[in-house]
Amino acid sequence: MYEAGAREAPPRPPAVRAYAPAVQPRHALLAVAVAAAWGANFVAIAIGLEGMSPLVLASARFALSALPVLVLYRDGPGVP
Repeated sequence: MYEAGAREAPPRPPAVRAYAPAVQPRHALLAVAVAAAWGANFVAIAIGLEGMSPLVLASARFALSALPVLVLYRDGPGVP
């Protein structure tokens, strides 16, 4: 036990190794794809603002992003 006047340091707890699973290649590829899409979005906005107003550009972006949802879930359960 460690006492106030002793010159020895208290015993250190044993080292604990953290478990970090390896990243699967598919997950790494998906992360790169998300980063590329995110970065391309800024370029598309910069180019789009040269030819249209911000409100029209935002409306067009929301409409374009809604198209895949309408196509993919057209005949889905519970959707008329």
